[in-house]
Amino acid sequence: MSTKLAKKILIYIEKQSGDVTYTAIEERAKLRGIDPDVLDQALAKLHRFKKVEQRVIGGEIVYRPTRIKKPTFFSHLTWVRNNYPPMDSSNDGSGIEADYSYMFLTPEDLEKYKAERQGRTYIPSKRYGRKRK
Repeated sequence: MSTKLAKKILIYIEKQSGDVTYTAIEERAKLRGIDPDVLDQALAKLHRFKKVEQRVIGGEIVYRPTRIKKPTFFSHLTWVRNNYPPMDSSNDGSGIEADYSYMFLTPEDLEKYKAERQGRTYIPSKRYGRKRK
């Protein structure tokens, strides 16, 4: 009996636009002829429901439907979509134009690459000319 009453009270709380106080629920129970002990048992079960939250405001228990909390953070995928261009046939989707081929060059080829990049002529170094024994 008290479980059914708790579910009915939950439906009543969800239908109300504002907060519902304990005294308002108690008065409605008196009008309907519900025993106060059964009402207390139903409210004890109502307190276990996750769909309703209760608080004490000014010495009065106030019931309200549980508010759904919106996440305060963005996922990393949202950040990537906002800060990088979409991937298509003209780009790889990273939005970064960089040449990392110099990382895999031999030391002599690296010096040649750096000289060409800076716009000066390349003069081969003697240290790469012969191998040590």
